Amino acid sequence: MVIHEKGGHDMFRYLAGIAALLYGLVSIAGGVLGYVNKDELPSLAAGGACGLILLLCGVGIFKGPKTAFLSLLGAALVSLALVGFFVYESLQNWDNLGAFFQSTFGKTAAVMMGGGLVVLILSLLAVYRRVR
Repeated sequence: MVIHEKGGHDMFRYLAGIAALLYGLVSIAGGVLGYVNKDELPSLAAGGACGLILLLCGVGIFKGPKTAFLSLLGAALVSLALVGFFVYESLQNWDNLGAFFQSTFGKTAAVMMGGGLVVLILSLLAVYRRVR
């Protein structure tokens, strides 16, 4: 695996790939956790689907330039969707935000928002460095 192609600009691509792979695993685990704790099949389906897409994007980021570019965009879009969902759910509990983030779902939301922002930022930086 080559980390420093084109003067070291692929460092962001490498980091985005690792972050997407980890975030995909976290997404799958979050979906399973939602299903086990609350018997919510939509949580399992959404977490599993988003996690699988992120895993595929994470692998694609390490492939050739065209596949890496599309995979970076895919990881950024899925991360943006997940961050948006969990921000929306958090805002629904604005009046009691402290208690919300102490709940299991609130902790899951915090992890998903943080991880999603990391993947989103790294993916966009890698795309920017590639296009520039």
